[in-house]
Amino acid sequence: MAFVDKAWQEIKLGVLFEGSDFARNDDSDRGAITARRVVGVRGNPNQLEELLVPHAHALADREVVVLGDGAPWIWNLADRVFPNRTEILDWYHVDEHVSLAARTLFGEGTDEAARWRALQLEYLMHDQVAHVLSDLQFLLRGRRAKAARKAASDLHDYLDANRTRVRYGTFKARGLRIGSGFIESAVNHVMQHRMKRPGMRWHAPGADAILPLRCVLRTTGAWPNMLSKFASTGTG
Repeated sequence: MAFVDKAWQEIKLGVLFEGSDFARNDDSDRGAITARRVVGVRGNPNQLEELLVPHAHALADREVVVLGDGAPWIWNLADRVFPNRTEILDWYHVDEHVSLAARTLFGEGTDEAARWRALQLEYLMHDQVAHVLSDLQFLLRGRRAKAARKAASDLHDYLDANRTRVRYGTFKARGLRIGSGFIESAVNHVMQHRMKRPGMRWHAPGADAILPLRCVLRTTGAWPNMLSKFASTGTG
């Protein structure tokens, strides 16, 4: 979110990279992206879609992996832009939802909460979302407290809506990433460090001018290319 024209407005970002541009440094999901393209817009999903369409045309004959945090607009956009795709729900957002449910159901900092959380994540890591949903249905039948029932119901609905996106065992066996840390990093470098400093306020023309420049800055090789074009055309 950025404060633009006296109101908080959402900035939508996308990061595109090839599988060969991701260098793993161990057996986990951590690693480094060696080449990326960043796109961003202050606006709605349709405006972000316009920025992604040229890349989609270039990838028409290839499978695309779409990693998202679970917001429905992301999957709707992906459905329109990338017909040949695999969708993955970001592992760390799933962990946050499971952890919140565990704390609400069994108590903050309790051993029971920690054990339940670990068990559900183990199920998910082995493509066993059905076990998690079954556990949540059992808890819904046995819990009377409103907060506990809501926690179990919310997590059940969240995972049920994303059944095909939480097959983490299958995804990892294929060598696919399951964490979207790269987009969180882009949020920090593109937006937070430049557009959301303490007390910073923007008018729309300024925000809409600086955002594309920040995306260029974070896109591999794009900044030097832009500067060389300016130099060759005499543009200041």
